[in-house]
Amino acid sequence: MAFMFVVVMPNMSLRTTAEADSNVNKLAADVRAVFDTAVLLGKPHRMVFNLMSGEYWVEASDRSDFFMGNEKSPRDLTEEEERDEIEGFDQVFKEYEDLAGEAIADSGDDKEIPASSPVILAKEKLRKPKWHRVTSLEWRNRSVGPVLIFKGIQAEHHSGIQSFVELGDRARAMIYFFPSGYAEKAVLYLSFRKGDFDFDEKIAPYRLVVDSYTGTAEVSSSTEEVDINADDRS
Repeated sequence: MAFMFVVVMPNMSLRTTAEADSNVNKLAADVRAVFDTAVLLGKPHRMVFNLMSGEYWVEASDRSDFFMGNEKSPRDLTEEEERDEIEGFDQVFKEYEDLAGEAIADSGDDKEIPASSPVILAKEKLRKPKWHRVTSLEWRNRSVGPVLIFKGIQAEHHSGIQSFVELGDRARAMIYFFPSGYAEKAVLYLSFRKGDFDFDEKIAPYRLVVDSYTGTAEVSSSTEEVDINADDRS
């Protein structure tokens, strides 16, 4: 039995590492593929990551003028929170329309001139875009598991790293890609899974750094944090 343990365990470790390498390389290739797809189709795309499950998928929008998110916010919205914001936008915006005042009657042709303001004129630009999941066979759900787990993800539209340890089931991160050939700079930290919600610190983790101008994701085993706001091309 001791002999079997000595022979089998190293082989299991090699298989686990090989599977992890394969999943990380697929993730890096997917990042570049989404970058290319956004340019080819002329639509913004985003990769959405469920940090707890290790799953990720691709979504697209017909809107090109939108805010990615509040940089000061500690996390991205959950799917439910994002849906509630979209559905409740008109009701919330009505407060600004009421502040603008009443419509003014035009004495010349008895028509009413609606009240206006810079905020009201920008209503459609302030409206959050609707995203739909890309469901083609090429972009069905992916996963880095069961071997790996996302330890944390940071992107330009956030000031810090989003971690499932801190956020729990609300740990949902996004990286945006634009038709102009620009990817949001981002860093993804992946570790080997130890149990359902723990990391195996004995095995070297992975780090993927997304380059904004090429859409490539550089893979390394470094744990060093990256200055997400630094412009490497300056």
